[in-house]
Amino acid sequence: MRNVIKVCFALSILQFTNTADIKFTNIICKSFNKSWVGINKCRLRAINRKKTVLNFNCTFLHPVTNMDVHFQMFKRGNGYHPWMFNFTVDICRFLRKPYNPFGIILFKAGRHFTNFNHSCPYMGDQIVDGLHVDYKAMQVPLPSGEFLFQMTWYFNKIGDQIVDGLHVDYKALQVPIPSGEYLLEITWIFNKRPQLITNVYVTIKED
Repeated sequence: MRNVIKVCFALSILQFTNTADIKFTNIICKSFNKSWVGINKCRLRAINRKKTVLNFNCTFLHPVTNMDVHFQMFKRGNGYHPWMFNFTVDICRFLRKPYNPFGIILFKAGRHFTNFNHSCPYMGDQIVDGLHVDYKAMQVPLPSGEFLFQMTWYFNKIGDQIVDGLHVDYKALQVPIPSGEYLLEITWIFNKRPQLITNVYVTIKED
């Protein structure tokens, strides 16, 4: 299972001669696995006509030991279209030693507004409070327009675990087992919690 959070927020940029106003206009957050992560707050708050701040709070209910975040930016023009960057960052690695140039720009813009600024593991409340963007602090000039910024968070990746065509050769067993009907129960525990149970029923008939 891949535990996923998706956060999308829209912002507008109004360009002036030497500066610009950057204003958040919408935010949408979704958890795809509420048994692992709950979203407590996902909203914007208007400070004045030109300034809106972003507030976000989610709770990791179990330890997160690895995390990838996919970042993608869109620009509006007859709908939203991919624009400027589209990349994925290994967050645990990045926060140990920042390595992605676009990720560094985004991290510098938001690190003072969040407690999500250390490396793995993560547990409990992850908070973004009062986030706003100062155009003068941006290292990449952006034109006027409406933009959509999408972050998809993947954590505790497990991937496909496959058993295919398993059969048991009685002669290869090192422990003699008498004829009868048996149940083999396997409980799969990872991240210190039972996640899956497989019950295998077997009939043994000795020659």
